[in-house]
Amino acid sequence: IIPNINTKEYLQFLLERAVTNKAWNDNDADRLCKCAISMKCDWITVHSMWVKTCHELLKKNTIKKYKADLKRHKKSKRRGSRISFPSNEEFKEYKDEKEIKSDTKICVTIGYPLGQTSTIAKVTESKEAIKDGAARIRLMVSAGKVVTEDWDYILNEVRQVVGAANGVDVRIVFPDTAQITEELKHEFNQKIMLGMTHAANERGNTPGLEEKGTDKDKDKDKDK
Repeated sequence: IIPNINTKEYLQFLLERAVTNKAWNDNDADRLCKCAISMKCDWITVHSMWVKTCHELLKKNTIKKYKADLKRHKKSKRRGSRISFPSNEEFKEYKDEKEIKSDTKICVTIGYPLGQTSTIAKVTESKEAIKDGAARIRLMVSAGKVVTEDWDYILNEVRQVVGAANGVDVRIVFPDTAQITEELKHEFNQKIMLGMTHAANERGNTPGLEEKGTDKDKDKDKDK
């Protein structure tokens, strides 16, 4: 069942499809970006191949919305106008459309769903996503490396991705698998976070840590 358009439920539906639907396409991207702008969503999360498309769609639809708001704004200022425009005093007019930017930023998921891609692949994917417009990296660490407690491998991977991000926010995600117990997560925190923080501080960027490889954090993103 598809929720009603431009509701929180509809936005969450689109956000989940963006990451989990194997047939996600340009129409889905357009719907997500339009809804994100309408709902004033801070973040959307997509796979790397869709970053450039979504970046362009967010720009295009933000400009379209601005033009519609500008038209209403001008009409509402006319004497005797019955048009209500609640943010008249705060409305900002632009001289050049190039100055208009979307308030919705793009988070890209790297290594989803179980982190089973090589470090060099994750680094390359992160670089390209940032070049295409991503403002946050959501790095899925290898489930297998967590289970076997190969902390050196994970730390090296995180350092390389943080380095490639060049100041862009990096979030570390645990794969959503029963094999990764609470004890393993705790051990990861104890043995790895100090090393990650040290490496990130050298570049002025401390990666965040998310507990599971699910998309529940997007609820937090859209409510910020």
